[in-house]
Amino acid sequence: MTVNAKKDKNNFINIILNKITLAQNFSQRVDLTITRKRILNHIMLSFYLRRRYNTLILYIRPVDKFGSITERHKFYKDFKLLIPSLKFEGTKGHYKGFLLTICNETNNDLILLLKLISLFSRPKDFYTKNSKVFKSFFNYVDTSLIPIHLRFTNKQLSELTCGDIILLLNSIEGQKNERVD
Repeated sequence: MTVNAKKDKNNFINIILNKITLAQNFSQRVDLTITRKRILNHIMLSFYLRRRYNTLILYIRPVDKFGSITERHKFYKDFKLLIPSLKFEGTKGHYKGFLLTICNETNNDLILLLKLISLFSRPKDFYTKNSKVFKSFFNYVDTSLIPIHLRFTNKQLSELTCGDIILLLNSIEGQKNERVD
């Protein structure tokens, strides 16, 4: 396996998971800001971790204003469509971002969220496989040590309305160099 000696682009996944594990295992004060990641080439997401009573909540907020209000709302709704367990953060219909409640038993939704953010941040590192029901996304072996596999139904993908997300997901093509794990 040949992996570049450069920094792993998906290292933010480990950073966030390590901070959450520390916060779950130790009853210490939680760092407010964990890290930032740029997605879709123009949206900078900031990750915050907060403890509310005995639960941990991960906040995901766009740092910059991007597009018109309707485009931002389409982006938020499409993101929630791809990850249904996300909740909107905001007041009176004005979205500030998302929040995800972290539970001790499973972090499947958290891992799905982090994989989706990796796909949106580095789409050229991925290839697709299509079936009648699903569209799967895999990352190449030489791009990261962290294997990423996402699978969405064709119905989910057909309901997307944000032009940037649709364009990005349609631009990823199938490849012959498959990841072997």
